[in-house]
Amino acid sequence: MVLLFNDQKSQRLDYILNEVFVLRGQLSFETTDNWDDFVRSEAGIKIVYTQTEWLKNGSFLQGISTLQTQKLSGFLYIPNGGFLFETTTRDWGWTPSNGIISVTASRHPLPFDTLEGLFISENTQEIGFDHLCFDVFAHIFWCISRYEEYQWANLQSLYNANEGKHFLIKSHTFPPDQHDRFQAKYSHLANLGWLDIPIVDKAMAFLFSQLGCTIPRKASTSATADIDMALRFGGRSFARYLASTVQDLVTRPVLLADRLAVLFGKIDPYHPLKFTIPLLAGVNNSKVFFLLSNKRTQHNKQISLDNRQLASAISGAVNALGANATGFHPSYQTPTTYTNPGDVWGKELDYLTQYTGEKALHARLHYINLHFPSSYRNLNQLGIEHDWSMGYPEAVGFRAGTSFPFSWYDLVAEKSTRLLVHPFCIMDVTCKLYLGLSPSESIALGEKLKMSIHALGGDFCFIFHNESVCECFPWKGWGSVINKWLKP
Repeated sequence: MVLLFNDQKSQRLDYILNEVFVLRGQLSFETTDNWDDFVRSEAGIKIVYTQTEWLKNGSFLQGISTLQTQKLSGFLYIPNGGFLFETTTRDWGWTPSNGIISVTASRHPLPFDTLEGLFISENTQEIGFDHLCFDVFAHIFWCISRYEEYQWANLQSLYNANEGKHFLIKSHTFPPDQHDRFQAKYSHLANLGWLDIPIVDKAMAFLFSQLGCTIPRKASTSATADIDMALRFGGRSFARYLASTVQDLVTRPVLLADRLAVLFGKIDPYHPLKFTIPLLAGVNNSKVFFLLSNKRTQHNKQISLDNRQLASAISGAVNALGANATGFHPSYQTPTTYTNPGDVWGKELDYLTQYTGEKALHARLHYINLHFPSSYRNLNQLGIEHDWSMGYPEAVGFRAGTSFPFSWYDLVAEKSTRLLVHPFCIMDVTCKLYLGLSPSESIALGEKLKMSIHALGGDFCFIFHNESVCECFPWKGWGSVINKWLKP
C-alpha cells in the first residue's frame, strides 16, 4: 500500500493518485494530513507531497525521536508546486517550467538516462533526504488532462452564461485548422521537441523505480481501423456512380480497370471483409470503427446505410472480432454543431447496435475532431466507455504524453469521469498526406515509436483505414506499412 502525506485536499490530486497508483501501478493508496500517523504507519511505500517551504520550516520535524527518524529514511519527498490545488484554468500563454533531469541512480534499471520534466522545483536540493526535483503528479496531470487545450479553447471562444453556449471567435494569433481543431504546433511538448517522447510514461517509470517497484504491465500493440467509406465503387446511386466513372476517366484512369472488375462481380477493394477485417482478426488488441452517417457531405462519405454490403461488413466484423471490438465512429460535425450533435450521434449509434446486437462501448471521432470538454461529454452521454481519439491527425507522437490508457478528467467540472481514453501515436493518413512520407519512411518512423513505447511496457496504438491496405491507387504499397506496424 502507498501512504501519502499531504496537508491539502483536491479533486485533481485524488484523480492523479488513482491514475498513478491504482490504474497504472495496481496498488492501493491512502492519504493523511496527520504527520504522527504518517510516521508511525507501517505502509510499504510512503510519500510526502507538500510545498518545499512548508517542509523546510522544520516545525513538524522538531522533537522527532530516533525511532521516528529511522522510519523517515524510507520515504520519498515530492515537491508540491500548488498546481493540483487550483480550481481554475490559467490564461493561454502560461506553461509549466521544464528541464532535462539526469537519471543517475534508480532502484530498478530504466531504459533511459535522462528524463524530460515539467514543474521543476528549484528548492529540493536543500532537502536532506530522498526527493524528486520536479512535481511528478502535476507533470502527469498537466499532460493527460490536456490542460493547454482548455486554455486554447478559452482563447477561441466567448462564453454566454445566460444561454450556456460558447461562441467561436477564432484567435488570429493561434487559429484552429480548417476543421476548427487544436493544432499540434501549438502544443508545449511540440515546442520543446518532446512530442514524440512518452514523457508521462517515462516519469511514471522513474517514480516507481524510486519507490522500489515496477509497473506491472506488458508491452502491447493495438491495431485500430476506421471505415469511413466501406466501398470504393459500389453503394451509390446510378447518377453518382456515372459521375464518378467520368471523373475517373478524366483524372484517374488507373482506376478504370478496378471499377470494371467490381462491376463484373469482383469484391470491392475497400470492402472491409477483403483486407481489413482479416488483418485485424490476427491481432489480440484490435478495434474497427464504422462511420454511419446517413447524410452524405464533403466530410461524411459513407455509403448508404441501406446498402446490404455495409450491413454485411458490420456483421462480418462482429463475427471475426467480436461485438466489443466493433466501435462507433460518430459523424463529422461543423463548428456550430460539435458542442451539441443532438440526436444525430444517437441515431447512428442505434443503427450500429442493430447489426452488432450490443451497444458499442468504444468510439473514435471522425477526423479526430476533438474539442474539450464537449466531445468527451457527448460520448459520455451516449454511454461510450472508451475513446480512441487521443492523438494528432497532422503529427505523430503523444498528444497526452502517454501511450497508456487513462480516465478522462473534466477540467471544467473538476471531476474524474468513467470515460477511458486510449491514445494513438501514428496514423497512415498522417504519414502519407500530412508528412508526405514514403511507405519505407513510415515503417521506420512507426518502428522507432514502437521501440520507445515497448521499452516502457506501453501500448503502441496506431490507426489505419480500409483504403490504405487495399493495394490500389493511391495507396498501393501501404499494406506493407500496416503489416509491419502490426508486428511485435
